[in-house]
Amino acid sequence: MRQVGNILQNKYRNAIRVQVNSRGNLQLVADQQQKQTSEGGGGKRKTRALPTDLVYMDDSPDYCRQDRASGTLGTHGRVCRRGADGPDGCDSLCCGRGYNTYTVEQTTKCNCKFEWCCKVVCQMCTNTTQVDICK
Repeated sequence: MRQVGNILQNKYRNAIRVQVNSRGNLQLVADQQQKQTSEGGGGKRKTRALPTDLVYMDDSPDYCRQDRASGTLGTHGRVCRRGADGPDGCDSLCCGRGYNTYTVEQTTKCNCKFEWCCKVVCQMCTNTTQVDICK
């Protein structure tokens, strides 16, 4: 599975921007042709994407900021995990804006027991936790 993930990540990083030409076919955008020439390839301009290439037509929105037009909510106010390396880590999710840490008390049902017949009785427990929220 990791191998598949690495292949997809490599394709994403090397995705090629295309546009529809007057005949309705996809063609590389001019800056992509220049990029392909400068990256090697013996000075030949790549004029079309291969069937195995990952292509896109529009740039991705900036998911860090709210943009109603594209429907992105941004990350302000999102809960993050301090010190985590993944996409939910505060360093990544908060887009360099930092985060605030709050102490929160949560009351939940706990120590639940089934009583004969047909009822569950629970205690209410209060836990204090810290929550990190993107600025």
